[in-house]
Amino acid sequence: MELSALESEGQGKILSNPRIMTGDQVKATIEQGTELPYQTTSQNGSKLQFRKANLRLEVLPKIHPDGKISMLVGINKDTIGMKTEQGYAIDTKSLSSEVTVENGGTAIIGGIYQTTEREDEVKIPLLGDVPLIGHLFRHKSKLKDKTELLVFLTPTVLDKH
Repeated sequence: MELSALESEGQGKILSNPRIMTGDQVKATIEQGTELPYQTTSQNGSKLQFRKANLRLEVLPKIHPDGKISMLVGINKDTIGMKTEQGYAIDTKSLSSEVTVENGGTAIIGGIYQTTEREDEVKIPLLGDVPLIGHLFRHKSKLKDKTELLVFLTPTVLDKH
């Protein structure tokens, strides 16, 4: 398959390969991620709470008499954003679509893009701050990355027997 070729060339990465079983016109959900702590304050003091940052897929399949399968698909991708005094912001991207495929056919859904630009500095404590020679003890690097999340859905109708 083309995705495997991209992965073997270092140009793609399979993040997850989950499988889920559901019934005709019954919603199925797959969710994977982490919970991030954040602080809230009130008259009673401060309290630690958690927010989810997940990759979530919801599918509502409908089996047609001709054997084709329609799916209402919802994809939500949360990522950790900027750090604030209360905790981390969560950047959310989502899309929804309806696709129809043959039994065993594959639908490819894309469109969730992310561009990351970051500049980091690593230095040896104290020596990196010394005037005139400090630059010898620190290193700056820039990262620029562009990614697209592709979801491959392959529904298969199971025999009732």
